[in-house]
Amino acid sequence: MKIISLPASIRTESDVLQGELFDDEHFIGGVFLEMGVLDDGTPFLTQRGLARLCGVQNAHIGTISRDWNDQITKPRVTKIRDILSRRNLFFADAHSVVNYGGKLLHAYPEEVTIAILEYYAFEAGHNLQQEAIQNFRQLASGGLRKLVD
Repeated sequence: MKIISLPASIRTESDVLQGELFDDEHFIGGVFLEMGVLDDGTPFLTQRGLARLCGVQNAHIGTISRDWNDQITKPRVTKIRDILSRRNLFFADAHSVVNYGGKLLHAYPEEVTIAILEYYAFEAGHNLQQEAIQNFRQLASGGLRKLVD
């Protein structure tokens, strides 16, 4: 996969000079989201951007990816995968690793992003996050694709 658009926090000086397509205006709930678009047209959030969107630590999102293909799936991953399967969506991995300028990005596709956000907004039990609830409501009307475009 190749990135055709990248978050401003990751771009390099040469990107700016070459006129790449970047936008510094991707805020939701007052939080800057690190996002972009892959060459196949898939909008994505970086792991850090997704963590901010959900109101959790970056490590929590990384743990979801790490546990995604375990033989015995953790309850959190099971619920997120159930959210996706109800929409007839199945992903071999929660994210793609994309190398951009020597930096490895964990790119979470739109559908996985929305499922993880929905989990933290409504399914996480005592770990529900108010930020996730507010951000889910803001994204519900147009999805991540509308925000990136």
